Amino acid sequence: MIQAISISEIIRQVSNNIEPKGGYEQRIVINTDTGQAVPAPNIFEYAFGNFRYYLVANNTSPQKVIAGRKTVKYREGSGEVVFVVDHKGGCPPGRETQLTEFFFRTSGADKAISDGLGKWLIEFFTTNGRTIDQFYSDNHSASRDLAAKALTEFGLALTITLTVENSTKPETVEVGPLVLTSRLLGSDDEEQLSIKAEVEADPQNLLRALLHQQTSLTDIFKKGVRQYLASRVTLETYYKDLNSERVKQGLREHLNSLLKPFGRHVVFVSLKPEGREPARYNGETTIEYQHHECSDPIKLKISVLMTPQDAARYRANGSPSPPSWVQQNLEEVKSVLFGFSYVDLLLDFRPAKQKLIEEMNRRAESIGYKIEQLMTMISMEPLTWRKGFDIEIKATADNPRAAMFATSVSGVDVGLEVFLTARVKDLRGITRYLTSDLPQKVKQEVLKLVQKTLHATDPQQFYKPYREADKKRPGGGAFEQELREKICNLLESEFNAEIVQLVLKPTDTDLTEKLRKVASTSHDFVAISEIGATPGAPKISVHGSFTVEGVSSDGWEKFRERDVTGEKLVKRVKDSVASFIKRAPEGAAALFSQEGVVELIKHALHSAQVLIDDEFGLAIKLATISWEWDESLIEIGQLRNKEDLEAIHIRISNLKDRLLDYYEHNGSQEEIDETRASIERLAAMVPASLASSVGYRQLPQPPSVKALHAGEPDSEPSSTGRTS
Repeated sequence: MIQAISISEIIRQVSNNIEPKGGYEQRIVINTDTGQAVPAPNIFEYAFGNFRYYLVANNTSPQKVIAGRKTVKYREGSGEVVFVVDHKGGCPPGRETQLTEFFFRTSGADKAISDGLGKWLIEFFTTNGRTIDQFYSDNHSASRDLAAKALTEFGLALTITLTVENSTKPETVEVGPLVLTSRLLGSDDEEQLSIKAEVEADPQNLLRALLHQQTSLTDIFKKGVRQYLASRVTLETYYKDLNSERVKQGLREHLNSLLKPFGRHVVFVSLKPEGREPARYNGETTIEYQHHECSDPIKLKISVLMTPQDAARYRANGSPSPPSWVQQNLEEVKSVLFGFSYVDLLLDFRPAKQKLIEEMNRRAESIGYKIEQLMTMISMEPLTWRKGFDIEIKATADNPRAAMFATSVSGVDVGLEVFLTARVKDLRGITRYLTSDLPQKVKQEVLKLVQKTLHATDPQQFYKPYREADKKRPGGGAFEQELREKICNLLESEFNAEIVQLVLKPTDTDLTEKLRKVASTSHDFVAISEIGATPGAPKISVHGSFTVEGVSSDGWEKFRERDVTGEKLVKRVKDSVASFIKRAPEGAAALFSQEGVVELIKHALHSAQVLIDDEFGLAIKLATISWEWDESLIEIGQLRNKEDLEAIHIRISNLKDRLLDYYEHNGSQEEIDETRASIERLAAMVPASLASSVGYRQLPQPPSVKALHAGEPDSEPSSTGRTS
């Protein structure tokens, strides 16, 4: 803000004896009767006249200046602006007399200067065709005009600055969003639209904006938009092009002409039709058609692409919603499918689809649309068969024996679940099944096939391959392979289908549960018996265990009929071994050598295995066999030890030579292991002095009973006894 400096800084009244300072001051004498400046009076004039004396400093001294501000209020309607006139300057040389005369005749010279400048400002912008709207554009001209008048009227050379108080540019005004209804060019109906705009002060018309800062522009804005829409925008433009730059530019120009008296112009405008416009539609829907030849409905998944062609026609038809219109009309036009058989629709849907498209296009044109694309995906049960369908034969809560099948052995059923995924290779090959439940038909035929196959199968053939497969490889054995091939041939020949996946899963039955109870653990036994029937014959104790390997060949019927428990099996094995030893003939080899004991026990164990097979239909495996003999048997054995010792040493030597030969000539590991075992067994029998101190030896694990046979000592399981 400018600092006010009074005119008294450059002009002041003094007594007649005060002289001016040289260079920038002058003494001016005013005749108070005339108010005019006069030369210095003589003595006569001084005595009878009325004079005042002033010292005036001109502007050759930079410090001798005046300054001030004048505010001028300008009102228009309810608006008001305040002009500010700032002045600063001094008295130029030669204007001292003019300034003094003004100063003498004016009371309050400072105020008079300010008021004069304010009055001249209003006069400038209200004369000669000028208006206050030109304040900014003619600002410099007005300043020069006021300075010229100040020099003429006051004798002052002033610098004039013209501004508006609080002239910060008004903030941008946001209009809307507004929802308007308006007629359009060529239409009697009113349409609804939403409009949003930003209006800012026009830099070329800022004074008007300042005057109308408090004026609401909404009504003016609405009026202008309605005028423009009614005179320039058609219904077609309303739907398709309302927010285009072309439309918005024309609207801005129209609105700016209305807003100019308010110092505003539009910098942003957005238009949006609120009515349902015929927009491009791309959607999907599903309809069902009940064909009289099939109980299940045909499902059609239809994708539609429609584009608007005639907005007026669309509007005339009530502006229907495209998704609803498509759904309703597809439901109506699906009747064109009536002339096609179920098989025709299934094998070649194209003719029916073409009819559907033609009818939909005709209807779309009636509402101002065009069907650009109509794609159909038909869903009929047989079509899914080409991808695959599942068949399951398994026990259920309602039918727990659904997966139980009779075998060739009367009363022996087996459990087999079938999980099949198959696919039809070509529907043309199964036209006779297209209107039926093919998966159910396949299930029935597969079930018959499995029943027929298993009815001719021995349980041993059924279970053995799966048991071996569990141990060696996936996929079962010969029986499973045979059944797989039969199912594959059935599908190929009868249903033109192929296997995607087939799982054949044996399941438990009462017999397999019965078998599991005795086969799930090993069974220990101890058989004690005299060797032979002679009274007082020496005794031997055989300790061992056995496991149930499974049902033996042709043993299923016996196993089914017998009451089998672990306790009964143990008792029968123990009794069989003891009975066999008891029946040893007089003078048996067991009375003279350890080899004889081993041979006797071997045959006793084999006898027990045969007994279990005959009585229960089970195959058992014996393991962890050991034996003990009493003192009387040791004494008998002493008589033979000396005779056999030399032969045993020779046999061991020969076996060692054979072992070295295997090592040198890369013999098989099996041959090496067998030879080493023979050496160890023979070595365990000597020397007799060491054997006599033991009295108990662990017998090596025998091979499977059916593999046991008589042979040389170096090829049989070793056993040791106690000898003297």
